[in-house]
Amino acid sequence: MQKSSLFQKSLTKIWDTYSKDVGKSLIHLGAVGWIFGALAQIGALAFNKKIDKEEKNFLFPQEIADGIINVGLYYTICQGIKSFADKCVDKGKFIPEFVHSAYEKLTANKNLFSQAQQTQIFDSKKNLTKTLNAVTDSAFVKNLPISTQNFITNEIKPAAAKLSGWKNGIGTLATFGASVLACNIITPYARNIIASKIQSMTGKKTYYDYKAYGKICSFSQSKTFSKFKI
Repeated sequence: MQKSSLFQKSLTKIWDTYSKDVGKSLIHLGAVGWIFGALAQIGALAFNKKIDKEEKNFLFPQEIADGIINVGLYYTICQGIKSFADKCVDKGKFIPEFVHSAYEKLTANKNLFSQAQQTQIFDSKKNLTKTLNAVTDSAFVKNLPISTQNFITNEIKPAAAKLSGWKNGIGTLATFGASVLACNIITPYARNIIASKIQSMTGKKTYYDYKAYGKICSFSQSKTFSKFKI
């Protein structure tokens, strides 16, 4: 039997991590995108010979500050909103009726489990995801009586799968909304405030004079897209 390579194991690990939480993958990929965007802008500024050294000494801190703001606000806003959405699902604030009904059946049948098992399943703070995952864990189920195993298999396991997909979807939608808020409203506003402060302290322009220096990055348009006129 052929052993999996380190690359294959890494891909499997990444898939197992992000397939169950698409919102997390969007946040991480978005943050990485902002980081590479900032590095590209700083690198292009460094190699642009049309900008003199004095101007670069002023523009470098500005670009670094923009990069930090972009990455920092994007990640914190998206992660904060997604975490809030996840917590609302875990607390049962908005969940499918099927999941709610299964959870009520589980709590009503606590007597099927020993006191130690109840402690393992139910947390002091209500958390549906943790509870349903704990009670449907294969290592936990195999030590239970057959009648209890059947109850979990027929009533609780489908609800746990439903809740997992539901939470994934809610987290993804929350991340989309948060990214729009961060990228199009809060981050530009914060950058403008920082740029205004830099300008007031230095008396210099906080933007590039493209007529004097030319564009830092220039990309030719594809002939395919040039055919479309709006």
